[in-house]
Amino acid sequence: MLSSIYGDSLSTFEGMNPPGHIVYYNIDNRMRHSLMEVSETWWGRVLNEFGWELLVNASYSGSRVSGSGFPSACSYERMGFLQNERTPDIILVYLGYNDFGFCVPLKSENSENDPMCFYDAYCLMLKRLKEKYPNSRVICGTVMQNYIFYRPDISERLEKNRDGTPLSAYNEAIKAACVTEKVECADLHGTGIRCDSLSDSHCTGRGHKEMAEAWIKELKRIL
Repeated sequence: MLSSIYGDSLSTFEGMNPPGHIVYYNIDNRMRHSLMEVSETWWGRVLNEFGWELLVNASYSGSRVSGSGFPSACSYERMGFLQNERTPDIILVYLGYNDFGFCVPLKSENSENDPMCFYDAYCLMLKRLKEKYPNSRVICGTVMQNYIFYRPDISERLEKNRDGTPLSAYNEAIKAACVTEKVECADLHGTGIRCDSLSDSHCTGRGHKEMAEAWIKELKRIL
């Protein structure tokens, strides 16, 4: 089974992403987060659990679902990197944290197809993924709640963005978009598992293990 990963900084890893893609987990950040091996990433653990082969990890640090062009995940140019000479059998999508963090509006009040709004952009992304990869199985993960192991006193601040919108609202938009576009949804947030992170909200090695646990639990339910 050939699997491609579609994500943001949380899914990047030095040497594993397409040329030109910005990577968060370089050697310095890998050491800082205790994440040294590909096998320790959430997606490395998931692929190992199911015996899948990585085709392309088309993740891009700092990217959002929303936006008018590359590297927005709803853009045709961005999703073109999910294949090489072969196409994926399965595409695992883990996106939306940056939309949440940058307070992207959930839904447009004036248009049903506004790529600058989260729900609309997510629907557009799914529609285009299905058009471009009609034989690929697309599974989208809701965004997991982070916590800070060494600062439990401020962990609850990660539940809402600066506008006061809870992460759960963005996850409801993800689930609604999956229903609208008839795409499978792994409700990672709904498992109740949280991911350990540093103060910048990027997952540690412990956090990646916790994220993998949620993915594996949901994928076993779906598959």
